[in-house]
Formats: sequence, structure tokens, C-alpha cells
Amino acid sequence: QPAVGDVAPDFTVKSVDGVELSLSALTEKGAVVLAFFPKAFTPGCTAELKAYVTHYDAIKRAGGEVLVVSSDDELTSRKFRDSLAAPYHFVADRKLELIKAYDVKGFLFPISKRVTFVLGAGRTVLAVEEGGAAVDPRKAVATCTLHAQNAVNLVTRDGGSSGP
Repeated sequence: QPAVGDVAPDFTVKSVDGVELSLSALTEKGAVVLAFFPKAFTPGCTAELKAYVTHYDAIKRAGGEVLVVSSDDELTSRKFRDSLAAPYHFVADRKLELIKAYDVKGFLFPISKRVTFVLGAGRTVLAVEEGGAAVDPRKAVATCTLHAQNAVNLVTRDGGSSGP
């Protein structure tokens, strides 16, 4: 499983709405909250993803994006997203490709563990939350905001140059 400071595996997938999502392209624009969750419509997952709905504007203001991934099928994922009125992207990973790439597969069942990664420029892992800690997105939101502020400070300090 990628740890803080590692480069996260790249991917290009389609959301449940058919939108092509490239992690590399998204992290060029800002931090990405990549939240893996076990099962739609369960109490913990509902609480977690409702909290992302609540905090989504703060993440977007910081230049970030949210992608949530589970092994649920597309129809279930869309229904769950709609029930939450979630403005962010859902990915149905029925073949467990992302779940395995990020090493977040549950021990006994073909579902994801609850793990949230915050990824910055170059897909660098800025933060990782697991289990019950991942239900509360405040750390992920704070990491996105801090990442955005650090980028602004770097550009301001360097006068906009990105190289020597």
C-alpha cells in the first residue's frame, strides 16, 4: 500500500457516468482525495461519503478533487451517489484493479478496505487514513488546503518560476 512520500500508481478509469479520469492529469490541477470504501449503503460508508459531500466545496476551493472507489457495480454506485447527492466521481472497480494496485483489498472478501489517500503533484502521497479514521474527511480536507497554500507560497516566493 502506498505510504506518505511514495508515488501512487497511475491509472485512467471511467467514472460510473462514463467520464474518463486520469490520476496524472487530475494531480496536475491539484490534490486528489482517493477514497476506497467497502460497500455502498452501509452505515460507515454512508457517513464517510456524506461527509465528503459536506466538505466538497472546501476541497474544490483548494483546487482538489474527490474520487471514490468500491467494488460495487455501476448501477449500485450510481444509486448510492444519487442518494447522497454527491457532486464527486464514483468508480465501480468490479475487477478490483485499482483496489489491488493500491493494496487495499479486504482480507476475506473481494471488497476494499476503508482507506483514503490524498495525492499531490506527481501523484505523491501526502496523507493516508485507514479504517475508522478514514470516515472523517477533515484531515483529507486540511491536507488539500495545506497543499494548495504551499503551492501558492512556492509560486509567490519563486516569482512564478518552476526551475533554476
